[in-house]
Amino acid sequence: MNLVEEQCVEDLADLLYNFLPGSGNSRTAFPLAASQVQCEDLWIGGSKRPAVAQMLSLTLNQRRHWFSPLMLRSFGKRGTASPRLPLQR
Repeated sequence: MNLVEEQCVEDLADLLYNFLPGSGNSRTAFPLAASQVQCEDLWIGGSKRPAVAQMLSLTLNQRRHWFSPLMLRSFGKRGTASPRLPLQR
């Protein structure tokens, strides 16, 4: 990954932190989203924020073609996310 991608991964990890639980939920969780796009082995578990950043980074590095599907799964089937945060540009 280049520096821009690394910064984007960190920014995405900050945003995604509040969207899904890291564990303990059999319907919506980061490990479940990862398994649905064949990236379950990239979820390291432990503290959620570092685990999310690691999963995003490894997905970009090792399975780039699964990055967009992983993002869609993380935000839900309809592509809507909660909580609603203002987007900054």
